[in-house]
Amino acid sequence: MILLVAGLLVMQEQTGIGQANDTESPPRHVEIKMVAPSDSWPALHAVLSELLARLKVSVRFSTVPSVETRQIMTERSDDPPSVARVWIDMRDSGRVTLYLTGDRADRLLVRHVPLVTRIDEVAREEIAHIVEATVDALLVGGRIGIVTDEVMRPGARTEAAPMPRERLSGVSLDLGVAYEMQVWKEDRAPLHSAAIMVGIGARTGVWRPGAWLSGEYRFPTTVDNDLVTARLDQGAFRAIASLDWAASRRWFFGGGVGGGFDLVRIAPDAHQESQVEPTDPRFVAVPMVRFLFTARFAFSSRSQVFAGVAGDYDLLGTRYILRAPTGDELVFEPWRLRPTALVGVTSDVLAR
Repeated sequence: MILLVAGLLVMQEQTGIGQANDTESPPRHVEIKMVAPSDSWPALHAVLSELLARLKVSVRFSTVPSVETRQIMTERSDDPPSVARVWIDMRDSGRVTLYLTGDRADRLLVRHVPLVTRIDEVAREEIAHIVEATVDALLVGGRIGIVTDEVMRPGARTEAAPMPRERLSGVSLDLGVAYEMQVWKEDRAPLHSAAIMVGIGARTGVWRPGAWLSGEYRFPTTVDNDLVTARLDQGAFRAIASLDWAASRRWFFGGGVGGGFDLVRIAPDAHQESQVEPTDPRFVAVPMVRFLFTARFAFSSRSQVFAGVAGDYDLLGTRYILRAPTGDELVFEPWRLRPTALVGVTSDVLAR
């Protein structure tokens, strides 16, 4: 009998533990407060609702006129326990600030999403994914942010970790490669080039100044007439000051002006029947002015593809002339203004 009673007590205790465990399952409710919402709020509301629905949590949206760190840590809701509470601050036209915490408010995470001109589709997706990832982490018992005691100390940082370098620094350092095609005469094949580029520029603002240096290797070409054939091996070097307009977070349009020089090696070879004595190969530096217009698309946080058109203006009006005993013979005279097209890709080596 004693053993039977003891067994019943053990079974009842285990049943009670099971029921307690059932009641201690993590809450699946999220509170999102919009601080001073703008006309961008309805679209952001829709994206947040869609992404959080994947996590099978209930969401309550509300608006508040302002938010402060101390308010976040002390404010309590009469609603059922929340797995996460989120404040989305839209008061700054240059960025959106997110404050995220668990229900106990013992740790706080702050994130900033910079804006170009408005909260566009890319910004909405970034904000929503930050909220989704934070809620997902809290649902599985993860920890976010820093402890709120540190936040309350005067001058303490509220970010959980340093922001990515592309948001901390105002200047980018870009390396790139490009293909270029230049037309220098209507009856001649275009010149084809492979280029390497390095540039610096502003990361923020609607108008972003910058500067570019490039070096090109042009594939060899030949020019000829009835008396002589000349092989031309060329390189080109350019320095450009540019100004870009950030139409959105991904699209940029700009122009630039600068100059440089073409370094040309001329190796003439006389036709056998012409009985002309060719000169030795020599190098010629031809000064150029360049005008450039580009469109760029950012396909990641650090890399862009671009396409552009340019014009190179020959300051010397170069002409290729054969000096013969019977007089100078014009071999080839390219246009002074030479239209150019280019495509390429660049990557910011300071970003991560």
